[in-house]
Amino acid sequence: MIVRLTVLMPVYNGERYLDEAIASIAAQELADFEFVIVDDASTDATPELLAKWAARDPRIVVLRLNENGGTARALNAGLAIARGEYIARQDADDLSLPGRLARQVAALDENPSAVLVTVGRIRIDEQGKHLGAAPNLVQPPEVVRFLLHFTHAAIGVPGQSMFRTAAARAAGGWDDTYRLAQGWEFASRLSKQGAFLSLPELGMQYRVHDGRVSVQFRDEQVANATRISQRMLSELIGRDVTFDEAAASASVWFLHPRKGAAPAAARLWREALSHFPLTRRERAIVRRIAARRFARSAALHASRMRPRDVVQHVSAALRA
Repeated sequence: MIVRLTVLMPVYNGERYLDEAIASIAAQELADFEFVIVDDASTDATPELLAKWAARDPRIVVLRLNENGGTARALNAGLAIARGEYIARQDADDLSLPGRLARQVAALDENPSAVLVTVGRIRIDEQGKHLGAAPNLVQPPEVVRFLLHFTHAAIGVPGQSMFRTAAARAAGGWDDTYRLAQGWEFASRLSKQGAFLSLPELGMQYRVHDGRVSVQFRDEQVANATRISQRMLSELIGRDVTFDEAAASASVWFLHPRKGAAPAAARLWREALSHFPLTRRERAIVRRIAARRFARSAALHASRMRPRDVVQHVSAALRA
């Protein structure tokens, strides 16, 4: 039987925040959904907590894997059994705010050409204290698709998104080659299936803590993300973008300051822009976004007392 929506959550040793994450979905007012939770062979109290939730909420479907294989494998296992027309992502340490699911379902219903919709997020700490809000800037879909070549910030973190199940399957699901950036890599292929929408409403709380894989393995995540950008830009431009070129660009877009990166990053930006069809209004939007990013990178170099890099990044910002 097809249901309206599948909420898909992978979890591995997530006992600390698991109850809150599940409760935030169980309390959603949207009625017609299933909650598929894939336990990636947890060794803590996660299995017991999941069993208790499943016993009292029939919408919860628990799939336990025999061995730990990583987030991409867990997500693909959940995708294989999902019955929903749409899939909403949820992580085991984040929270969905009231109304999130209903708003995203409505957006996809109203926009049949769209395959993904995101909501804004609030950053919280380990205790749930607010660290700041990041509402989505509602951009034209083509702006989002172009910026996706440079940064995952174009769509945010995985828990902000909802997408069409058929499109996710057509895209091939998640690739475990990119252990720490599989959400962006998945989105890069999903974007070929249709438009991406962004809603300005705040729909989830993203928990910042030292236990996140993205915090523990930051350098590996940047390297994986650089390879994703390298592949996407090579496809767009029609030549082999080198890893060094992509790394120069990534140092600006990921705010991971690297000496001498501005000239190569600016050249790659202009080359990509020349190969992507945008309207005059869309082009003005992406140029403003790039200018701000180069300016922020200049500020980081200034804090490290690198005057040459500051000048180069400011110049790139003015010419973006």
